[in-house]
Amino acid sequence: MFERNPTQLMNVRLDELVQAGQVVLTSIRAVELSFDEILNNLLVSVERIKATRVVLDSIPGFLMSLTQDAREDFNESLYRMATILGSKGVTLLMTNETEDRFDRLSFSPYGSVVLADAVIMLRYVEHQAELRTVVSVIKVRGARHSRQFRTFDITDEGVVIGDGPAPYHGMLLGGLQSRQP
Repeated sequence: MFERNPTQLMNVRLDELVQAGQVVLTSIRAVELSFDEILNNLLVSVERIKATRVVLDSIPGFLMSLTQDAREDFNESLYRMATILGSKGVTLLMTNETEDRFDRLSFSPYGSVVLADAVIMLRYVEHQAELRTVVSVIKVRGARHSRQFRTFDITDEGVVIGDGPAPYHGMLLGGLQSRQP
């Protein structure tokens, strides 16, 4: 995590996983770290708990934490991180904020989409004077997948994904309208 302190994300279930040694939360808020320092710390944590998944939250935060020299080789650093973790059997999940542009669909200026085996897009939409969230699978390498936008909510019981297509259309072009029943 680059933007938040781990205590800001803590809840009862996450705390249980951390206490059991199944999850490690690492906050890298210091500025001007080398990529090798970050990668080394990450690999130590992966080895210590035998992690099979790493979440990089977020790509822009990671970039801001690096030294100026390391920022110049950022795309190569992401590639190197993905390759090293992949060689250890670790899945890397990267989050990235995208600019909401309605004239084109753009995912990342960092080249991370090329590295990804799967790309999932979460998007806010306005519907009947309320902010809603939709999810869509953009890419899954080597597999067929639904191309529908579906509603997406995070509740006290967990993540809830709608059963069928979201009841809106025109989301990518900014002309959001309700579908007629």
